[in-house]
Amino acid sequence: MQGMKNERACQPTKWFQRSLMVVLLMLSPLSVSTTAWAETDHVFGQFVDMHSEREAHQVNINTDDAERMSAKLKGIGLVKAQAIVAYREEFGPFSEPSDLLKVKGIGKKTLSIIAEQLIF
Repeated sequence: MQGMKNERACQPTKWFQRSLMVVLLMLSPLSVSTTAWAETDHVFGQFVDMHSEREAHQVNINTDDAERMSAKLKGIGLVKAQAIVAYREEFGPFSEPSDLLKVKGIGKKTLSIIAEQLIF
């Protein structure tokens, strides 16, 4: 009888088996979510690349200098870009594209050409 008792002691109990199964079931979504996170990170990396590329063509009208504006904005030469910077320094930052109409030399046609490239 004693030998049978020792064999039982070596076998995992049903409670232990159930507990182990519960733990494994709880951890399995983590492996799935980790894989999904890695894929998301890869996609996020692509998003960052596309975002950086788009930013390279955009101009922050409130922080960029006249040289960058004239190089990136179609229809804006160095003189107009300097006028934008001078206006910004005198009156403060622009809050929307139509504010540029207050700058001498910037009309509705020019604004319509550059509006999509502007960030604030």
